[in-house]
Amino acid sequence: MSHPDAERSILHLSLPVADLAQARAFYVETLGCRVGRTEPNRMDVDFFGHHLVLHHLPEEAERPIPGVIAAGDPAPVRHFGAVLPPSGFEALVARMARAGVAFVVPPHTARAGTPGEQLITLVKDGCGNVVEFKGMESSAVFAA
Repeated sequence: MSHPDAERSILHLSLPVADLAQARAFYVETLGCRVGRTEPNRMDVDFFGHHLVLHHLPEEAERPIPGVIAAGDPAPVRHFGAVLPPSGFEALVARMARAGVAFVVPPHTARAGTPGEQLITLVKDGCGNVVEFKGMESSAVFAA
C-alpha cells in the first residue's frame, strides 16, 4: 500500500557535488534536466519531476563509495536515479552515449523473465555521485 499523498508528492534529495559547473553540465546539458534556484554553493534541479539539490561539498562528494551486488551487477551502495518507461530509457541512453558518458554498468536487461525485469544502467555524474536509470513500467517497480 502506498502513502495516501503519493500521487501529489515528489522526492526531495540533497547531494554533495565536487564541482557545480560540472554538475550543471551533466544534469542540464547531458540529461536535459531543468535548473531551478541557484546560489553560489548550491543548485536546484528538476530531476525527472523530482527535487534534486546539489551542494558544492567536494570533500564529501569525493569519498570512496563501497559497493554491493544488485540485480547481478556490481553497484555502488550510494546511488540514486530515475525509473523511466522503456522508450524513455532507450532515448536517454542514446542521449548519454552521444554525449560520451561512460557507463559504470552498461545498459542491459536485468532480472529477465521475472516481475522485476528491467532495463538498467549506471553512470557517474563526474562530481562524485553514481546515477542509476531503469527502464520499466512504473506499475512493476514494487512487484514482488
